Amino acid sequence: MFKSGFVSIIGKTNVGKSTLLNILIKNKISITSSKTNTTLIQIMGVCNESDYQLVFFDNPGINWKNNFLTFKNIQDSDIILFVVDREYKDKDQKILNILNKYKSKIFLIINKIDILKNKMLIDKIIISYLTKFSFDEIIPLSCLKEKNLCILKQKILLYLDQKKPYFSKNFLTNITKKELISDLIREKVLLYINSEIPYFCRILVENIFLNEGLSLMNIDASIVVKKESHKKIIIGKHGSKIKQIGMDARKEISHIFKIKIFLNLYIKLNKKN
Repeated sequence: MFKSGFVSIIGKTNVGKSTLLNILIKNKISITSSKTNTTLIQIMGVCNESDYQLVFFDNPGINWKNNFLTFKNIQDSDIILFVVDREYKDKDQKILNILNKYKSKIFLIINKIDILKNKMLIDKIIISYLTKFSFDEIIPLSCLKEKNLCILKQKILLYLDQKKPYFSKNFLTNITKKELISDLIREKVLLYINSEIPYFCRILVENIFLNEGLSLMNIDASIVVKKESHKKIIIGKHGSKIKQIGMDARKEISHIFKIKIFLNLYIKLNKKN
C-alpha cells in the first residue's frame, strides 16, 4: 500500500521550520539562520520512500505582513504542522482562528524540547495551546537532536490515504540549482554580517560550469548591494568578511552537491538605486 500527501510547515520566525524540513527530507534545501525572515518564499521538499511520498512545504515565518500569502499557500494541504517553541500568546489566536477554517489535519509541533529543563515545561506549553484549539496530534520534538522525528512521520502517515506518488522518485525540490546556491551564499551573509544589510542585498548566481572530467563545479556569483558603505562592510577589514563568507559558502555547496567547488564571489553595487 503506497501513501502520499501534502504537508505544510508553518509558524512564526525562528521556530525551526526550515531545519525541520531539511531533516524530514534528509537534504538541505532550505537555509537556516538565527535572524528573522530567513525563508523568503515557499519551498517544496519531497521525501521519497519505498511505500510513501511526503511532499513538504516550508513557508515564510508568519509576521502578519505576509500572512495572506502564507495561508493561501497551505489551503490544499492534507496536514498542517504548526511549529512553536514556547507557550501560547494572545497573538497566536489569529493563527488558530485561520487554521480552524481548514479541513486539513492540524498538528501542534513543539520544537526545541532539548533546551527545556524538564517535562513539566513541555506539558505547560501543551496545556497552554490545548485550551485554545483542538489539535489532531501534538508532538514535542527536537530538530537539533533529531528526537521524535520518526514519531512525527508515523503520525503523518496515519492520516494519509492510499495514493500514487505526485512526483518521480528522484524529484527532490522545486528550487533550482541556481536558487539553492544563491540561498546558501545568502545564509553565510546573514551569518557574518550583523546588521540589516543582508536584507537589502541580493545574491546573483551568474554562471555555473560543471567539469565532469575533473569532478569540479565552477560558480560565478555576486553579492549585489545598494550602497557603497554596504559594500565596504561586507568586504570587511582587509577582505576578511567576504573571504569568510566565500569559504563557508564553498564548503556548504560542496557538501550538498558532493563535488569540488570553485567559487568566484564578487560584490557589486546596484547603480540603479
